[in-house]
Amino acid sequence: MDCSTGREKIGLAKQYWKALIAELELCLLLANESSLSFAETSFDLSRAIQESQRRVPLMFKTLKDILRSILPEVDHAQIDDVLDVPIIMQQTQRGNFDLACLSRWLSKLLKTHCAPMRDKWVDKMVMLMGDGAETACAQSIVDGFRELLGILEAMKLDVANHQVRHLRTIFVEDTIRFEQRYHQGQFFDVKDAQQWLARNILQQKALPSLREVRLPEKLTALVYAILQTLLSSAASRVYFPHIFSLDLDRLASLRAGLLDQVHLNICLFIYKDLLKLSRAFPSSSSLTSESALQQALLIIIGPTKATHENPSRRWLAHIPNLAVHLVRAAFPFLSSSCAPTLLETTEYNLAASLQPSSPIFQRAATALFHALLPPLLADVAAHVDSSPLVLSNTFVPTLPPSTLAPTPSSISAGLEGRGMATGGQWRLDEGDKRLQVLRWRLAHVAVLHWQVWAPLVYLVDGDAVNGEVEKGGARNGAEN
Repeated sequence: MDCSTGREKIGLAKQYWKALIAELELCLLLANESSLSFAETSFDLSRAIQESQRRVPLMFKTLKDILRSILPEVDHAQIDDVLDVPIIMQQTQRGNFDLACLSRWLSKLLKTHCAPMRDKWVDKMVMLMGDGAETACAQSIVDGFRELLGILEAMKLDVANHQVRHLRTIFVEDTIRFEQRYHQGQFFDVKDAQQWLARNILQQKALPSLREVRLPEKLTALVYAILQTLLSSAASRVYFPHIFSLDLDRLASLRAGLLDQVHLNICLFIYKDLLKLSRAFPSSSSLTSESALQQALLIIIGPTKATHENPSRRWLAHIPNLAVHLVRAAFPFLSSSCAPTLLETTEYNLAASLQPSSPIFQRAATALFHALLPPLLADVAAHVDSSPLVLSNTFVPTLPPSTLAPTPSSISAGLEGRGMATGGQWRLDEGDKRLQVLRWRLAHVAVLHWQVWAPLVYLVDGDAVNGEVEKGGARNGAEN
């Protein structure tokens, strides 16, 4: 609601409630004063009655429609009887409409159907309406109606969430068929997507590690292209063909997670370089654990504020704080002679290494790419022909986000033989939950994208597809 449209809506809502207060005050005045009081004046009573019925009847009609839409059909007859708008307006004009009685009826009806946690909210509504009716206070009555509409909105959300929970299996299982039918009625550039994939087929052929992958060449190239594009650090936004339009927010979130991991790995490498300055390398038991260190670094930089924000900006903005924390973690193991320039040197190394254009950053991104690609391809190969429901059950973590987010990944090696390298390469910790979740999300996006678009774009030229993938594509195409 911080945008101009949101502020405009808030302003219109305030104007409406102010106008409703004025209209209710007019209704109360007309109800409490006899028409004989105006007989000897020029007061136009019929016009006053007409002006007092512009918003109030519509509000009661809207209230009845909302109640009918969210409550069972068995209650509809009762709702129609109690919320008979013409009768309510007649009673209002004659001064015998019992608003407190209506609020108590609404309370009983709502408490029968809404969650118990809403009971206090309902009681507050009854209190405001009852006080307003007793004291003839239009402001209190309007506050009561605002609370009532808030309760009804919450009930609508509760009903929607209940339906989504119970129909989730059907929605998920129908993902492929629904997306294919949806996209067949849309315009998309087939040639652009095919050329994008063709370029990546040529690039992935140069990797010896992919020669024994048991996947169709185009699917291997698709996984390669997605991971390679996400780890590209040359631009704040990366290019994907138009057919990825519905996945751009998911891909932006994955890119932020992967680039955060690259920055974490560089910080860890600099921390281990600091430890080299100690006279005797400390034992592993006395060191700050890598997961705890990286967790602290993630807390320092804070979460991503925008979906398509380049994570490098956050890391570069917090270099002084990152340097202080790294030096503090390594300081107990260093000699006093290192102290004078240690913080300044660490800040300089971070500033030089965390730049996306720096050679160290490029090597770190490449190392993470080569470390993630083989297990990612294995995940895709194992589930390429799985149903959307199986994919969801496999790749969507059952642990709450709060369990996964505070434990960022640990990488126990250096870059190209430097630092604490093992065999000259980075080595992933298999127990690392954060990277595992990122890999699962990547595999989920890649497999669903292949199942939706392979028969529409990637295989439309009639190329043969190996094994089960060919049958899966034919099956998906036949369903449409």
